[in-house]
Amino acid sequence: MGKAMVAAIAVSLVAGFGQGAPNLTGKGDACTGPRHLYISDASGAEGNVPADNQLVFQVRSSGCGVAMVVPFEIGGTETNGPSDVVAGFGSIQYAEGDLAARTITVHVVPDSTPEHDEVFSVWLKHPNVRNVKIDRCVAGGTIVNDDFGVVTEPKVGARLHCSE
Repeated sequence: MGKAMVAAIAVSLVAGFGQGAPNLTGKGDACTGPRHLYISDASGAEGNVPADNQLVFQVRSSGCGVAMVVPFEIGGTETNGPSDVVAGFGSIQYAEGDLAARTITVHVVPDSTPEHDEVFSVWLKHPNVRNVKIDRCVAGGTIVNDDFGVVTEPKVGARLHCSE
């Protein structure tokens, strides 16, 4: 279990008991550590993904809650044919002290062509504020093929690292 997950669980437990935790709220001078961000993977069937052909990625936050805007990028699938993902850019916002999870919704373009499962990436970009640590900057999205037939094209992988 990663440090961000342990911290998120600890914040939930403290909030659940109604006890204050000034070093985790980000309000006032008591909070001096970084805010941590972590994005989770998502997957679904191509023509039957939840919420009308969408995949939803969760971005969790823990630690000190500095106010910020976090840019992100959605990369298309790397296939030999057309991509089933609408690539693009966007951002999520946090107010000071706000540690609530955010979502990034990716639209999937369904088709009836037999193909390999498609993999794409969602990257969190570093916000233009100090004291933020992105513990996991890239999440993998998997569009599971739900079309029947023979797949004749070779499989191509997606980039799943933060250096680009």
